[in-house]
Amino acid sequence: MLTSLLFFSLAVFAQDPNARQPVLSRGNADLTLDGEVRLRFESRDSAVPFGTSASESNSSGRFRIGLLADLDEEFSAYVQFQKLIRDEGDDSEDFIHQAFFAWKAAVLGTDLAAGRFELDLGSGLLVGTDDWNGTGRAFDGVRADRDGGSYRTTMFWTQPVEKQAIPDGMEQNFGGVWFATPLAQLEWEFYGLVRDDRGVGGAGLDDTTVGARVSGGQDSGFTWSAELATQFGDHGAEDAGGILAAVGGGTHLTRALRGDAGVLYASGDGDPADGNQDAFVPLFDERHSILGAADLVAPSNVIDVFARTLWDLDGNWSLGAAIHWMRLADDAGALPIAGATGTGDSDLAQELDLWAQGRLMQQLDLRLGVAEFWAGDAIALGEDQLWIYAQALVWF
Repeated sequence: MLTSLLFFSLAVFAQDPNARQPVLSRGNADLTLDGEVRLRFESRDSAVPFGTSASESNSSGRFRIGLLADLDEEFSAYVQFQKLIRDEGDDSEDFIHQAFFAWKAAVLGTDLAAGRFELDLGSGLLVGTDDWNGTGRAFDGVRADRDGGSYRTTMFWTQPVEKQAIPDGMEQNFGGVWFATPLAQLEWEFYGLVRDDRGVGGAGLDDTTVGARVSGGQDSGFTWSAELATQFGDHGAEDAGGILAAVGGGTHLTRALRGDAGVLYASGDGDPADGNQDAFVPLFDERHSILGAADLVAPSNVIDVFARTLWDLDGNWSLGAAIHWMRLADDAGALPIAGATGTGDSDLAQELDLWAQGRLMQQLDLRLGVAEFWAGDAIALGEDQLWIYAQALVWF
């Protein structure tokens, strides 16, 4: 069924996506349609990298259609519907992924938006759209964006959407400010992010995450960045005190080949009885692109040393490879893999990711990949996992 939908979509979306035209224009108002169909096959052997588990395969589909109404030069509205089929034969899930009203230059050149929208801030270590996930992430609330030329700032106050950004049955507030500016030939970002579980369905997270990121080399052949964030507040009955740090850099080895390398550190908590939660508790990160494509490891109690290459074949197709060496930040702390238990050893895992991505035709993107996860001695009953996937994305 999913394959049939792909070919149907190719016929429906056979138009130039870079030349979108309003489907309706009347007076000063324009209506513009956009959409996507994303089909993916995945297989994991074993299904989880610990215990005894059989292999697992599934085919999923995500379908989105959006409508943008440009009312005039200042006002616009956007709604995006989403349908998710997690596997053939499963019931589909229907969502309103985005639905917001925007007012351009509403107050002293500041853009305002209210409703349901995505958030994508900075490097993705803390806040990202999580587009690889079936549902993606969405937030209900208000946001203000201002581009002052020499600086950019985003302020927001939201409630993460259940079943898209947080689990069903949880209620949470999430807000903050993000400020970016160039200074001394470097790009600086500063942020403060506030999270409150509101005592419903969560772990009593009532914390603030503050941090900064600096990057440079945009005008040279070598680009680099460094980021540091810390948490304070309450994690249940404990005092929050986690730390997240990352440093990395990359350059073009040849005109078509780029290499990157770096280190990520997320603190762990080896003594849960001392009243302090020293482990960094993730917010809404982009872990799929940060801690290995297999999506097994969270940015908490982990040290990840990685190297990555990307080879541009012809402008349409590229090949990529990444290797991760992961250890526990605290041997006695909880493992950053859901459901896994530790042994007291520090060797968490190694992972090798290989992929090819490209455009088969103007509105069809393909991605093929494989990841091998070698469980380390830190994982009790650890097993290796081979993950393979193929994804087709049709969009307009």
